[in-house]
Amino acid sequence: MDLFPKAPILMSLDERDYVETPFEDDLVTPRFLPALLSDRDVQLIDGEAEILPGVTSFPTPGHAPGHISLELATDDGPVVLAADALKTAREALSGIPDMEIDPQKRGKAAIQEVLRRGKVIVPGHHPTLYKDETGKLTWSDLQEMPLLIR
Repeated sequence: MDLFPKAPILMSLDERDYVETPFEDDLVTPRFLPALLSDRDVQLIDGEAEILPGVTSFPTPGHAPGHISLELATDDGPVVLAADALKTAREALSGIPDMEIDPQKRGKAAIQEVLRRGKVIVPGHHPTLYKDETGKLTWSDLQEMPLLIR
């Protein structure tokens, strides 16, 4: 938000509702977030939506009640930017989410949806995961971040 102060913010309707009244025992969600969002162009998404051609947001509640992930259509197959819906290879392999704030406990289902959708999965806290045709996941121990300068 600091780096791009004029950029629109896309967030799920569920997440916007949640940041307005976070759970009392949630020690992570900043209570000042609604004030930060009040002066911004916030565009709310309800459910699954194509936000740009070839870019689809889809609900992945669990880590947070209104969490969303992105699916990118590529020539090599779908790439899922999972963020905190699937943070590590351990979560992908076990199917058990860490830090599940959602009281409805939808994190396991969100992990499965990310794994179902993605041929390439970019977790929130782990190098990129690659799924072969049998469903086996592999990754490199190094996180690559190619830099493109235009």
